[in-house]
Amino acid sequence: MRYGAVRFRCPKCGHDVFVALSCKIRGCPCCDAKRSAILTGQALERLLAFVPYRQWVLVAVNA
Repeated sequence: MRYGAVRFRCPKCGHDVFVALSCKIRGCPCCDAKRSAILTGQALERLLAFVPYRQWVLVAVNA
């Protein structure tokens, strides 16, 4: 809070929050979380097929 703060109220949900002026985030945390969950769900449905996945990590070792 070195540089002050701004009171922000989301016009959609009415959530009220203080945002530090040094902070780069200017959106409502509630709406951002909802939007993030929706976008993630849509990306999973479009990009990944409904099959089992296995993660492989390849590492180069200089021996």
